[in-house]
Amino acid sequence: MLRTTILLLLALCVNTTMAQIQKIADKVLNNELSNTFSETELEELQEFNKLITYLRDFEDQEHRLNGKAFFGIGGNETDISNLFKITGGVRLVSGSYPYELDLSANIENIVKNGKFEENVSDIDISFDYHPSSGNGLWLENFAFLKRFSNAYLGIGQRYEAGGGVIFNFYSKKLTEKGQAIKKQLDRKPIYKVGEENTLIKCYQDICTKIENPQKLSDSEVNEISKLQRNYTNATIKNFSKLRLGLLVGIYYESEMANAENNLFFNGEEQFLSEPFDATNILRLEVRPTFKFRPDDIFTFKVYPYFKFPANFKNDVVLGPDGLKDERTDLFMDLQSSVGINVTKSISLSLRYRYFYDSAPKRKYLTEDNGNITLLVGQKRHSNFTMTFNYGF
Repeated sequence: MLRTTILLLLALCVNTTMAQIQKIADKVLNNELSNTFSETELEELQEFNKLITYLRDFEDQEHRLNGKAFFGIGGNETDISNLFKITGGVRLVSGSYPYELDLSANIENIVKNGKFEENVSDIDISFDYHPSSGNGLWLENFAFLKRFSNAYLGIGQRYEAGGGVIFNFYSKKLTEKGQAIKKQLDRKPIYKVGEENTLIKCYQDICTKIENPQKLSDSEVNEISKLQRNYTNATIKNFSKLRLGLLVGIYYESEMANAENNLFFNGEEQFLSEPFDATNILRLEVRPTFKFRPDDIFTFKVYPYFKFPANFKNDVVLGPDGLKDERTDLFMDLQSSVGINVTKSISLSLRYRYFYDSAPKRKYLTEDNGNITLLVGQKRHSNFTMTFNYGF
């Protein structure tokens, strides 16, 4: 339901925005410039037409579906066994400012002696929206739907759905490509509607009046000005050298997991796995954000998620004879990566991900001799991958 709502909202936003700029472009560009205008007036109007074409092309590119697919593989083999690791995924993105739709799917499979074993997978759909006008990059709303599994931690399936806000700081220093786009944008004039069917053109504080043969209304001129602001913010968001931020959200979690570990039980070392019923809980999440992009080649990102119950209660497991095991319920998902752009479409990524569960699934077990033992699931898992990426 949440995924459908996000997709419908995105489609409405894209269609509305594209319809507005296309309507203006049809009105302006299909109007032949009369020879009754002076040479100076014609130059002004031709410049205005170039601006409309520029903004229309930007909107088309901004809301086009862009993507990246990645793949990595490694293997080990002996006379009696073989083990291959396959990592792959895809990310699809539409828009960047004021809204962005992001769909990503990552999967890691182990092929052990000819049998597939899914170990880690993520399917994540998120919708981000900047509600503020002008320089509105500092505040961002988001909603998301996620499916996650991790066999190393005994998590068979975990579904998360929720939303929240992100507080951002973007450095004004841009990469070389960003500076080129910003310079081109700064050369474009800002227009306002004046009296007696004129347009007021401004470069910073210097303004002049020109003719308005297209009969642009106040709302149409305001739309042009808004698109210029959006393009500036999108350029800063995509090419800023430094981003700092703080995500705060709330979501509903539904999880089905096992407690798995090696345990000395009934006089011998055993691998034990105990299933649990599905659990449902309302959680909070906090994520500091750090992204450093010194140039158009390298990108370094660190996103650590901290997730805990909305009621801040500890996780308690009760056993026979009044036994109790109480732990702080905190789950950390540290995601970090280094990206290296080789060409416009090809890049290399080094990714490190670390999971920590302070309160994994646990269960008291009774041995044959009557002794009581606590089975505790895995608390930590780290993962390092190197992938080749192709953008489209």
